Amino acid sequence: MMTALAMATSVGLSGCGASGAGGDGKVTLRFAWWGGDLRNKMTTEVIAAFEQANPNIKIAPEPGSFEGYFDKLATQVASGNAPDVIQMPDGYFNEYVGRGALLDLTKLPIDHTDIDDAVWNTGVVGGKIYGVPNGVNTHVVIANPDLFKKAGVPLPDDKTWTWEDYQKTAQALSDKLPDNEYGSSAFGLDQNGLAVWLRQHGKQLFTFDRKLGFQAADAAPFFELLKKMSDSGAVPKAEEVSEQVGVTLEQSGTATGHYAMGWWASNQVANLNTASGKELKILRLPTVDGIAANAKFAIGGGWYTASAKTKYPDAVAKFMNFVINDRRAGEILLTERGAPANTKIRKALQDSGKLTPADSQSIDFLNALSEVAMNPPPAVPPVGAGGFQDILRRYTVEVLFGREAPASAAQKLIDEANASIK
Repeated sequence: MMTALAMATSVGLSGCGASGAGGDGKVTLRFAWWGGDLRNKMTTEVIAAFEQANPNIKIAPEPGSFEGYFDKLATQVASGNAPDVIQMPDGYFNEYVGRGALLDLTKLPIDHTDIDDAVWNTGVVGGKIYGVPNGVNTHVVIANPDLFKKAGVPLPDDKTWTWEDYQKTAQALSDKLPDNEYGSSAFGLDQNGLAVWLRQHGKQLFTFDRKLGFQAADAAPFFELLKKMSDSGAVPKAEEVSEQVGVTLEQSGTATGHYAMGWWASNQVANLNTASGKELKILRLPTVDGIAANAKFAIGGGWYTASAKTKYPDAVAKFMNFVINDRRAGEILLTERGAPANTKIRKALQDSGKLTPADSQSIDFLNALSEVAMNPPPAVPPVGAGGFQDILRRYTVEVLFGREAPASAAQKLIDEANASIK
């Protein structure tokens, strides 16, 4: 992965993309994104709506799954064949900016009048715009009320619960559910779980000056808690946790009805409802002190970015304007990539009556958190941090198997992450 990106600096940026204009003056833009069936369907519909409104611009779709998406993208960039428009998450955003692979969007006519500054500025690096936010989310626990009812465990008061309460709730659920069902997923497979933990303990995953924002002593208790919960059966054993690494949303324990609680982004409730066939419920995250406001901060749903070598920046700007500012796009995408970053589109959707219960739940939840959620957003991961989640997952599994002590795993996590960033 890193090798391919490094190649992009010396090889790919001297090349040209495969998009082109025909003799009739029509332009073709390639658009790459990752996601499941629902996202692919919605995105295809948005592309059709855009092409109808802009007959001289054709969008060539390049969908893919998250696993393998960045290996493919790195190869495309290195060979000078990057898509014109690229969906980008926070873990790789600075990586591609730092390699010079993304287009500076600052001077393009992209309207962000109705996007909150705090959201828009998540796509700013070094005073320049490289990413247009495709949605707004926050970290949440998504609960399966049916499994709570099956276990005879009441849903928690998510405005006051602590990590200790979370552990006790997960344990009570696991104790009363069948052997293949658990109270909680293993939250150490996603770096957002660690990010939330650190933030509540006065630290950050990354700092705004592009460094790690925590020490091994800050991460060790996180591993200790997860190990304790796995040993007690509150979360799955190491074998199942390792099997869950890299599975699709549809294959997750939340979607298949095996986990009563799982750690997700708020926009994923709609997909999880579809996959599970259940009406799942969004809960606030647990906190250290039982003060719910201390748990939350907004996260982007990712960004729409563009290849630095696209031949058609004006067409790229038109497409980006459409997907973030046009109500037609908003009514198709709903909350699949997060609540619309455009606040007027978000309000129009709420007033339209077209939102599904899951979409309404996601937007209502974000609106209820909005004041504290945006104060402040976390720092975008630095160059070299794209592999941090894989490192975290590896040491999480090592701890759960008992092959690494929590303190040792935390120190090795720090050492590898620092080496990667440097």
